[in-house]
Amino acid sequence: MKKINIKFMHDETLAIIKNNPQRYSEIINANLESNEWIIQEFKTPYVDKKITINDFELTNKDKLNKSELSEKVSEILYDTLHELPAYILSDERFWAWINFDKGYQLSHTLMPINEKSTTLVGHYFFTGGTRRGLFFGVYSRLFYRALLTRNDHLGDPYELTKYVNEKPSRIRNLTWRTYSNNIELVKTIIEIQYKYELKYGDKITNKVYEEVAKYISQLGSTTYVDILSKEDLEKLITSKIDFIINQENNI
Repeated sequence: MKKINIKFMHDETLAIIKNNPQRYSEIINANLESNEWIIQEFKTPYVDKKITINDFELTNKDKLNKSELSEKVSEILYDTLHELPAYILSDERFWAWINFDKGYQLSHTLMPINEKSTTLVGHYFFTGGTRRGLFFGVYSRLFYRALLTRNDHLGDPYELTKYVNEKPSRIRNLTWRTYSNNIELVKTIIEIQYKYELKYGDKITNKVYEEVAKYISQLGSTTYVDILSKEDLEKLITSKIDFIINQENNI
């Protein structure tokens, strides 16, 4: 397997693009098939780092739909990047390299840049802060979906990753909470949601996901959620789901 050095987008390049979103949104939309413009514009837009990873390719050769493509990319990114240290995986410059270089062409399929340029600043950079950036980023959010759902104890380790990529609202509200730092807690919540969605089907609505996420925050203010057993946590969440479903159906 060919090895490559990871890269960071150069600080100056990042600042210029980030501070001129309208101009660069227009440039990107005029050059969807090639990122040669960034070399012509900045000469050396990236800085090589000593850390190496297996080379990888981000394409849609199989003509997958949006959720299938998101799932495939989640797997590729996790398999390739999960051993990198956290300080790399949380760095805006690292993901800017992925967005504008390794995944440039596919990024437009996953997240087209709108004419108002809000997509560029909101999803290609960490404009709203690191946490928001990681979970809103074109590729960073797909990596973290896999990180928060991959489970080696399941027949398919990516079963829950498929589940959340199929409908991102199943995980989105959890990633906005500070407890998203607790990977095992988030995995447990997703597993419980998945189990009860198989039972209740369409009765598990976006409101359920939102209320469960809020409920875990409330629990965290009165007890140590991360030390609750999986069984106790499941009982609490199940009770909450039942309450919401009964309330929505006037039972």
